[in-house]
Amino acid sequence: MDIHEYFAVALWSLLILWGLLYFLHRYLPLLRFAFAYLAQVQISLINYTLPEIGATILYLSANAAALRIEGLSSSHLFAIVNLVLLYLGGRTSLVANSIGISLRTYYLAHHWVAVAVVALSLVHVTQAIKSRSFDKLQAISGGIVAGLLCVCLVLSSVHSVAHSIHYTLFQSHHVPLALCILIASGWHLWTVSVPFSFAWLMVFGTGSLWIVSVALRLLRWYGYRGARVVIQSSKEAMITRLSVDTGSTIPALPGSYFYVNIPGQRSGVCVPVIWWSDEENESVRHFEILINRRIESIASDFRPRLGGPYGGDLSMGSFETLVLAGEGIGIAGVLPFALSLVSRKKRDKRNNGDAPLYCDITRSIDLVWKLDSNRQYDCAAEYFESLADALRDITGQTSSKIIEPVAAGSQIIGPVAASSQNDKRQVSFLRVFII
Repeated sequence: MDIHEYFAVALWSLLILWGLLYFLHRYLPLLRFAFAYLAQVQISLINYTLPEIGATILYLSANAAALRIEGLSSSHLFAIVNLVLLYLGGRTSLVANSIGISLRTYYLAHHWVAVAVVALSLVHVTQAIKSRSFDKLQAISGGIVAGLLCVCLVLSSVHSVAHSIHYTLFQSHHVPLALCILIASGWHLWTVSVPFSFAWLMVFGTGSLWIVSVALRLLRWYGYRGARVVIQSSKEAMITRLSVDTGSTIPALPGSYFYVNIPGQRSGVCVPVIWWSDEENESVRHFEILINRRIESIASDFRPRLGGPYGGDLSMGSFETLVLAGEGIGIAGVLPFALSLVSRKKRDKRNNGDAPLYCDITRSIDLVWKLDSNRQYDCAAEYFESLADALRDITGQTSSKIIEPVAAGSQIIGPVAASSQNDKRQVSFLRVFII
């Protein structure tokens, strides 16, 4: 065998080794703890909806069918076409966000598109080695592209083995690796000497999409150039509250989130907006977020880099009964929906006919919060009091109050109800259960 065949064998061996390690990590507990592992698999499957699973299978099947019809010699074209989809991404794709695709679904699609690109690239490498129709530069450039793709796939998958180390490594090197892959792909096409071909157009389009995505993100950062953040850390609860003044108004949408670049960290932290209090015409300037970590290495007041808002309203007002559940810091993801619905009812009541009514049909909200520790309640207590104040404005009752539950054993336990009067009947619009 010559050097190229050795390289191909080494590349495939690396991929097979990764597969074996990943398989052993995932399925070795099955041999020791069969019932516990089956329970974990069942829970993990629930995390994905049937449309998500079906779309993933359909996408992979379409690639396999197209490759079967066109032949293995066209694998490089399919790899480049999928590469365009891959570079539509970023931390959050503006295209995916604009059409309402959730962040979890987007990451799932992004990962499997990368898997398809790697698989098709390796098929192309195998076909080229079999045909021996390449020179030294083509072999080197193609090998670099395939190797970099394998590195990206491995870093994105083995972080489950050692999450804190590998995932941090993946986050910090993901973008440089993506740029190297794009440059190496262009070099590989140049060595093949196929000017103005379909492959060239696809690579050029991929680079253009990435440049546009980065430019739009930079414009958003520039739009928040006057933003300031005040940090309040809780040593006991290991939670940091960031009070953000954006310097301009943004839509007040429950379910929205930002990327906040904190000095000393290479990548932005994705955090949901938990609270806002100065809403006017569905826009706010100040909002608060919670981060499940302590930040002590920077000043309490600094200028951040903000990316967002992403996400959107889930139209919770179209349901009569809502059950919102959060565990620990997860309260930050569900509390804004209760705040939004209470605020909308408050505005409907005060409406004098100068603005359209929301006419939400929601009659009952159950908010369930499971604490990781009793200290966490202190971080959100004022939010519940603010909800109680808003409910008093709606009902006109001074007895509507969200009280602080008492400690029972090692956890805070208690249903906390805020009542409203409707047709002389006592009904509960918002009930908070803290366990």
